[in-house]
Amino acid sequence: MNIKDFRSRSNPAYPQRVFNDQSSTDASASRENLVRFRYHTGAQPLRVELDEPCPPLFRDIGPEAMQRFLVGRLRRLCGPVSPITYLRTAEYCEPYVDYGKIGRILLLNPRIVGPWLSGVDCVYIASGKTLVDPSSMVFIPDEIGVVFAAARLSQAKRRDEVAEVIGPAFYRDAIRETYHQLQSLLESQRASEQWLAPLRQRYQSMKPGERERVATWMERHAVTERDLCSAWHHLPIERRGRLSALAQQVAKERLAC
Repeated sequence: MNIKDFRSRSNPAYPQRVFNDQSSTDASASRENLVRFRYHTGAQPLRVELDEPCPPLFRDIGPEAMQRFLVGRLRRLCGPVSPITYLRTAEYCEPYVDYGKIGRILLLNPRIVGPWLSGVDCVYIASGKTLVDPSSMVFIPDEIGVVFAAARLSQAKRRDEVAEVIGPAFYRDAIRETYHQLQSLLESQRASEQWLAPLRQRYQSMKPGERERVATWMERHAVTERDLCSAWHHLPIERRGRLSALAQQVAKERLAC
């Protein structure tokens, strides 16, 4: 089965289904009251009760966490200082483009994290303290996408069931290729961060003179605020190449701005 096959199959003819029958009383499920995180979500969170339907939920965890997940070394779905984990449905429109094509994670049974409606359409939250068994999550390759996954994988309860629907050989290759792609992406990101991080700090400095000097340098080198502050995989590959080349130049100039 090839990518074209998947695109032809992920169409409206395949109805959306939800995890209505996959409730859980697992002890690891968090029942923490998340109402107090309204300041974080910008809206009033509402608990999803066990008798309420819960749609398939996905998580974009970023390149480094995704690489850890692909080798079975990830259980926490948010950063170490985040009090809540954000999850989204297939209908959510991401405010960025994933040029890195790192894929997404699908929770096979989203109820184990004790999900809450965030108050924002298509966005759910869970306690940041919740640890998730890696076997209850699956990798969704970028080529397949969340719409296909929500429509065709909503009844899957195990990884092997997901692989069977997707195609075992295709799925295995997608995991391997994504892992190596992430390795390359992270190497270029780490190299560029050696100069992007201090430049970003100076650009966001409380000292007006410092900010102005950096802004002038950025204008001279055609570096934008988006270049400076976007996640590395949210930048087009051509732009990443331009910034990587500039990083080498900056290293020689010792950031003389």
